[in-house]
Amino acid sequence: MRINPRTEEEVQSIGLLTPGKYDVEVLDAQDRISKSGNEMIEMQLRVWGSDGKICILTDYLLDAMAFKLRHFAEATGLIDKYNLGNLEAADCINKCAKAQITIQKGKEKEDGSGEKYRDKNVITDYFIHTGKAPSSSPPQNDDFLNDEVPF
Repeated sequence: MRINPRTEEEVQSIGLLTPGKYDVEVLDAQDRISKSGNEMIEMQLRVWGSDGKICILTDYLLDAMAFKLRHFAEATGLIDKYNLGNLEAADCINKCAKAQITIQKGKEKEDGSGEKYRDKNVITDYFIHTGKAPSSSPPQNDDFLNDEVPF
């Protein structure tokens, strides 16, 4: 069998998006309580990779990460709800934005084995989508539910 030898770092990065800004859409969101006992929103996001690959990432919005929470609200048109002090998971579903995605190195497992979890993609910030979106990108916010037929 012919193989393509890879370093451990190369193996860890298989299937990961390279760091950058990507179009995202919230597929599902749930109101949750964090391990620390704080309210948060857990979201499942569809991410359009630059190579046309679509992947799903989980992200969390918490008041403790104020910049990310506010930027998400601005990017998705939820800033009024944010300013009123009450953003709920249901408000986030089907919202679209740009997200800054990075690679988080795998952390050591807590079982004392010395093994590490795999590296993973994480979202570090959100931005208002500007410019023309790639054709494989999602429609922006509620505009895609347009009943106007061009005939």
